[in-house]
Amino acid sequence: MNRPAQTRLDQADGDRYWQVILWQELAEDLYFDHVTFPAENFEQVRFRNCTLDHCRMGGLAAEHSDWHGVVFRDCDLSNLNLGDAVLSQVRFEDCKLVGANLSACGLHGVEFVRCNLSYSNFSLCQGRDLSFVECGLQGANLSQWRMGPWQVQACDLRGCNVFHNALKGIYLADSQVEGILCTLEDLKGARVSPVQACQLASLMGLVVVD
Repeated sequence: MNRPAQTRLDQADGDRYWQVILWQELAEDLYFDHVTFPAENFEQVRFRNCTLDHCRMGGLAAEHSDWHGVVFRDCDLSNLNLGDAVLSQVRFEDCKLVGANLSACGLHGVEFVRCNLSYSNFSLCQGRDLSFVECGLQGANLSQWRMGPWQVQACDLRGCNVFHNALKGIYLADSQVEGILCTLEDLKGARVSPVQACQLASLMGLVVVD
């Protein structure tokens, strides 16, 4: 089914729309083009069938917001606060989310592609069909998930916290996992390369020698 056409907004248009969006708690069928979002409270605002292209939302407060059918392209979302938000059928492409808070989010059919997610917080998330492709997740918190099928592909997971996040069946062989923070129980059933098996041996109390 084709989506409705989107109305394109530049910065000047956005400045006229903000109060309407915040009053209605709804942004629908809009294409935000090189727009910097204002330092307003977007908590509980619903975004439907929107595209955000080269936008800046750094530090924005959007807890409990709701995003459906949204595409982010080359956006700066560093330190964005999406705690307890719901995201469904959302795609992030080439975005910067350093230090972003997505804790306790519902994530359903969400894709992160070539994104910088260093030090982001995804703890306590739930949902299914989540994917990370060629993303930097150094120092990110992916702990205590209640997640259905999810995947990583060619990602940097160095120093990533996955405590109490079952990795059974997750393919890690093409990702960097040095210093990943987890328990041996978390790793059971994870699919790793021989080199990674040696890197993760310390979790079993082993010392690898030549």
